Amino acid sequence: MTAIGSFGTLVPGVLGFVSLVLLVVATYVLVETWMLGLGRVRVYSAGAFAASLLLMWAIDFACYQVTNPSMLVGPPTYVLSVLPVGLYVVLLVVLIIVIARLAMLLRNERMARITPDSVKEAIDALPDGVSFSSVDGSPVLVNIRMDALAHDAFGTSLKNERTLWGRLCCGACNQDYAVEDVDSEAGRALLVATDGRSWQFSRRALAIDGVELTETIAADVTEEHALLMQLDERNRQMAEVNERLRAYGRDLVQLTREEEALAMKVRVHNEVGRAMVALRAYERQSPDQRDREQLLALWHRVTHLLEDVGQTEMIVDDWELLCKAAAAVDVRLTIEGKLPDGLAARKLAVMVVHECLNNAVRHGDAHEVNVTCVERDGMTELTVTNDGNMPAMPPEETGGLSNIRASVERVGGMLAVQWSPRVMVTARYGLED
Repeated sequence: MTAIGSFGTLVPGVLGFVSLVLLVVATYVLVETWMLGLGRVRVYSAGAFAASLLLMWAIDFACYQVTNPSMLVGPPTYVLSVLPVGLYVVLLVVLIIVIARLAMLLRNERMARITPDSVKEAIDALPDGVSFSSVDGSPVLVNIRMDALAHDAFGTSLKNERTLWGRLCCGACNQDYAVEDVDSEAGRALLVATDGRSWQFSRRALAIDGVELTETIAADVTEEHALLMQLDERNRQMAEVNERLRAYGRDLVQLTREEEALAMKVRVHNEVGRAMVALRAYERQSPDQRDREQLLALWHRVTHLLEDVGQTEMIVDDWELLCKAAAAVDVRLTIEGKLPDGLAARKLAVMVVHECLNNAVRHGDAHEVNVTCVERDGMTELTVTNDGNMPAMPPEETGGLSNIRASVERVGGMLAVQWSPRVMVTARYGLED
């Protein structure tokens, strides 16, 4: 194998440069491992550094022997120039591999350790604004998002947290931003931009290692705020629909009553007219042609009809009115079975269905309401379901549903409400007219 001295100064010079670079890297790795206190890795780094130093000295001394032949004396110096060049290359490759491995271990250890720089880098990567300040408002740690938000909304970077919070509570921001839902005591405020972006500011006091700090967080709640606005608008629309439904029901009841009253008046008019005509004919007839029983039967029918005039309100079918009201808001109302025959029991059943219809339209966006009514053991069992949206959690019983429960329980019945897997209201009661 060819000795290193046979290549003149070029090959030894290149190898010497590589060994010098390798020594610099080994020195850096040694210093960093000792500073981090990596234990056994420090021993390996020291060995790699010593090996790099000896290899560089051997290569440099071989180059010196080539340029100064008078130095070619006996061992151990002479042997450096006659060693094969492949040996030096192998040693360099081995050291490169070892030092590269040590550098990777050092890098992994630095990434695994929490340092002030790593904390700052992690906070800067957050999508929300975060700042920590001293009691007087001087910033201790501010991430990029909070600083940029302060600059965009208030025209200046975050130089004092107390000043920023005061301007936020007063609404003193740029014209492209507005402040809503300020609660200075709870430390909350909502900042809304004209383009729809929203940030929920929250502020609280902390004590870390005996040091009092103020934490301020600006959470990006753009999607949540948009959904809340949609929910408010939807509730407003549902309230309007419910009010129109109630008004329509009232108007429909009144109109139906008027139509029934008019129909009754026309019927009375016709029946009385027939009776008067029959009476006049009876007077013109001779005594032997008169039919007294037929005339009395006719006037008895007129009398019964006049007695029913005061009860025209009973003709109105509340269930039909409810079906028409449901159709007016695009809801299909179906019933399986038959409503109770008694007026009081029927009225209570219609009240239950009416309230369930209102809630299904207002809160569940339902398009179909199903009613099942059966008689069991002399009791009316009414079940109402719908195809509307499921509530996220069981709502509190207030208003109409609470009143319906009270009405059912007042007559000795019971009302059960099931929220999962679908909304189902069951009323069981017994009434006799």
